[in-house]
Amino acid sequence: MPISKLFAKDVYSLFIDRGSVSPISQQRWEESFNIEISDEKWNTIYSLAFKCTIESKLQAFQYKMLHRIVSHNYLLEKYKLSLTNECASCKEIETIEHKCFECTEIKQFWREFSNWWYLVFGVKLFLNKDSVIFGVLNSDNLVLNYCILQAKYYINYVKNTQLDRLLISVQAFLKFLKRRLNILEYLYLSKDKHESFVDRWGDLWKLFN
Repeated sequence: MPISKLFAKDVYSLFIDRGSVSPISQQRWEESFNIEISDEKWNTIYSLAFKCTIESKLQAFQYKMLHRIVSHNYLLEKYKLSLTNECASCKEIETIEHKCFECTEIKQFWREFSNWWYLVFGVKLFLNKDSVIFGVLNSDNLVLNYCILQAKYYINYVKNTQLDRLLISVQAFLKFLKRRLNILEYLYLSKDKHESFVDRWGDLWKLFN
């Protein structure tokens, strides 16, 4: 079947088909984090985006993230699509890990994100590189993982649209998150499932309404 005709559920089934060859990206992540990840844990990682959102755009973004095909300057320069492999913010080499977490500016964003979460929900977060990229796997809090996924998408959007000359901040992210929640609410309304939206996202939604 042509990939253009695949639905999210089709991609999900590919994720959990353990009879297929493991993607080389899995080995690259294990090397990056210096850990060994079981097949069961990989299944959890691959399925998380499908559990915490119904937005196909976010699911596709996390798919690209896990397969290490989210654009970054190291990759773009390698294929002669960028004049530099440097991060625009700190001038270090911009790998996918750097873009999402290791950059000084992005680390500060995640600290601010953790502080915001604590102020709003009273729960302390200790986010590291793998919990940002993979999600918080030891939590059944889908709202938290949804917000982390949206935050990664926000960071990627700002940098890819060459807006990274602007400060990446939690204040700007919350405005972005409000717009994304409005889209999510519309998706639930279109399926006549607004009560389900309120049940799942009500605590977060109330912050903006």
